[in-house]
Amino acid sequence: MMFTGALLQRVTHWKPMRAVDELFILIPMLNNLKGNLELVLSARLATASHIGVLDRRASRRTLIAGSLSLLQLQALCVSALAATVSFLLGLALPDTAVAGGSTGEKVAGDGKGTRRWHTGKVIRELVKQAPHKAPKIKGEGTRSGWREFIVVLATAMSSACLSGLILGSFMCSIILLCRRFKLDPDNIAPPIASCLGDLVTLTLTALTSTLFFYTSGRPVPAAPSTPQNTTSAFLRIRDTSPAPGHFPFLPFLATVGLIVLIPFVFQLCRHLTFSRPLIRDGWSPLVAAMVIESGTGLVLDWYVGKYRGFGMLAVVMTSLPGSVGAVFVSRLSTELHQSENNPSNKPPGGSPKLVSFTLFAVGFPVLLSYLLFVWGAGWLPLPVGFVGLFVAIFGVTVVVALALAYYLTHLFWRYGFDPDAYCLPVHSAVVDLIGQLFLVACYELASLLGNDVKIRVT
Repeated sequence: MMFTGALLQRVTHWKPMRAVDELFILIPMLNNLKGNLELVLSARLATASHIGVLDRRASRRTLIAGSLSLLQLQALCVSALAATVSFLLGLALPDTAVAGGSTGEKVAGDGKGTRRWHTGKVIRELVKQAPHKAPKIKGEGTRSGWREFIVVLATAMSSACLSGLILGSFMCSIILLCRRFKLDPDNIAPPIASCLGDLVTLTLTALTSTLFFYTSGRPVPAAPSTPQNTTSAFLRIRDTSPAPGHFPFLPFLATVGLIVLIPFVFQLCRHLTFSRPLIRDGWSPLVAAMVIESGTGLVLDWYVGKYRGFGMLAVVMTSLPGSVGAVFVSRLSTELHQSENNPSNKPPGGSPKLVSFTLFAVGFPVLLSYLLFVWGAGWLPLPVGFVGLFVAIFGVTVVVALALAYYLTHLFWRYGFDPDAYCLPVHSAVVDLIGQLFLVACYELASLLGNDVKIRVT
């Protein structure tokens, strides 16, 4: 989690993210998507472990093979949809140049006024406080086109496919090891799937986007070297991309290859006993989570350039409460499945109230260790007043995550839906959005109380 926050803060300044804004909107959506898939996989395998399915070699092989093939099918399909949605969001929220004497807010470091167009009353009220980021590395008057769409689509599908192969195999190994050493996978698998999934997916997204961006043939103008430009030497980017007429062969071939792979993975899922009945299930919560996560992407896109260390703290504000809630959902789901199969057999571990109080208390030492690490490493200055406010709001976020976990799990179970497949994606997306909104409120309150938490642009 520490390295995920630091990496997200670094990725903010990478050329692909500054030149193609849709990639930055894609990051939370793709992270949430992959995290949901791994969470569902770990929860489903944990439940199978508790009810004895993994004890038989034949059923164990079928279960793992079906789970991994289903994971790839869902990752490829929903990542393509996430890339399309993020690209459309980037087009729907353009930067439009206005006259210098306009009342629109000005972009920091630029003498030209800009104004964003937004629809929806709720979004409009939020955008009143939203910052306008530093000038993007785009030619004046340029808009995202087909090259950018291919880059975004290739990045999303490639990183989702690779992440599914790596994390899916790793999570299956974790569940089997827990079963072998008689450990409860409900307590171990969800936090690992959440935190490690974010790190691996973000790393793969950053690397693949950089590779595809430099081979897309998209011209990137150099940053202007005027006295008013305060961009550091690290961010003064010169054009090293291919000529404008160059066709993006590598992103295009990667996209076509992955799209062609989808029917083969689908046929594999149909032939496997475990994954065949699940092909039609579980898609709606993934799509719903992706839609909710698009709001998280917009919040990150708006505020990461205004507050100092926002990207680094956004990781802990969303991942840690999400992991705590995921553990609670997984334990509740296991208890419900076991009580259905054998009502007289109650799993050990205490009542839901005791479990929720324990999970609430466990989060704070982890949070304080994270803050101490980023402060001691010199990654982020942390005023005392801001830390106190941040810890308090973090506690509120954890309470919300636990309450959502309890009520959503029982709500889906009451209506005949498996909480392992339906509750975890929705819960994760809602907690991500709430966590980032609470983090914005934390920064605003800290600023009103006199703490220096905003990035100063001269």
